[in-house]
Amino acid sequence: MVQTLNSNSFKGISPMDLMEATYLASGNFQVRAFFEAKDEILKTGKFAEKDFYNILDAMVDAETERKLVFYNRSPFVLTSF
Repeated sequence: MVQTLNSNSFKGISPMDLMEATYLASGNFQVRAFFEAKDEILKTGKFAEKDFYNILDAMVDAETERKLVFYNRSPFVLTSF
């Protein structure tokens, strides 16, 4: 799930815009396909369920950011890590 605390990416974005972008992100093909393949992915034993959900969360966060940029909700400032 998108975290707004301690996040530089989502500063200055209204909760409504963030919720809408996250909703749109959930319709992304890669996100849906990954979620729908959960059982097959976990059966391989490569990832634990916690790892699966961490990856899914990262995918949703990235797609949410893309949706916000695409719909030009807020300019993003790239920061060095």
